[in-house]
Amino acid sequence: MSQFYVQRDADKFGTKLATKLADSDDPKQWLQVTIATANDNDFKQNFMHYQINDDGTVIRGGADAATIEDVNNQLATALDTIKNLNDSLTKANKTITTLQTTYQQDSDLTNEAILELSDQLLSTAPADNTATTAKPATDSTTAPAGGDAK
Repeated sequence: MSQFYVQRDADKFGTKLATKLADSDDPKQWLQVTIATANDNDFKQNFMHYQINDDGTVIRGGADAATIEDVNNQLATALDTIKNLNDSLTKANKTITTLQTTYQQDSDLTNEAILELSDQLLSTAPADNTATTAKPATDSTTAPAGGDAK
């Protein structure tokens, strides 16, 4: 069993902790508390989360209680959540990469089909799309006007 001295706030939570009182300390401002040796380290680190009765009886917990075990459990839960989120993001990234690859392949096939179709259309179209106009026929055997025909 370990002995501590504690000062408390209005809600009876520890505000100051000492293992021994100095000669200058007023014993009336301190409350003597006895803690099981197994809980020494936790009490030293978390005394402000322990509620202490007027007779020095320690009530573990209280509204703001947080122990090392509680923090470790919360940390383990948070790490599991982070791992699950990381796994989900990894799967999502793989899906995105697969979709991008598929889109690129489809896009390449579409572009290839468009080019092939345009090549086919261009090869069947006439080279010169200008309209041809009919020229008047000239007969080279016709005699010039006003001349004698022999």
